[in-house]
Amino acid sequence: MLIERVVEVTLRNPITGLGPAAYRPYANVKPLPYGRALWMTPQINSHNNYVDLFSHVGLVGLALFGWFVIALWRQGLRARHRHRQGFASGYVNGVLAGASSLVIMLLADWLLPFVYNIGFYGFQASVLVWLFWGGMVVLDRLPAQPVHGLDAPN
Repeated sequence: MLIERVVEVTLRNPITGLGPAAYRPYANVKPLPYGRALWMTPQINSHNNYVDLFSHVGLVGLALFGWFVIALWRQGLRARHRHRQGFASGYVNGVLAGASSLVIMLLADWLLPFVYNIGFYGFQASVLVWLFWGGMVVLDRLPAQPVHGLDAPN
């Protein structure tokens, strides 16, 4: 029901969206039916990052985010192929396993937090994913190093 209202409001400008946090004032213009009751001044948020992306930046922004995710995934697979043992291997594999955060985006705002939903505390949780993704990109960009110490094969 909440997602339907956000999509309904956003369909007025689906290409570029409504702008950051703009759907909330539009979505509470008319009452929201809830069972046999009416919520007269609903404080709407979708609780879904993909719907929020569509609403804020439209199909263009959603496509660009998809492009970013695909590029990041490809870079992670390249780094995984390059680093097969040691800390770097565990780091890259952990970050790729953390891609489950892209599934969690369907359920809440934990990757791109919407301040009306999770608040500023959501930013503290989401920044870790972005930092780990950045670390994986750095690992992929590092020049090849000789293997020494703890990472050396036995």
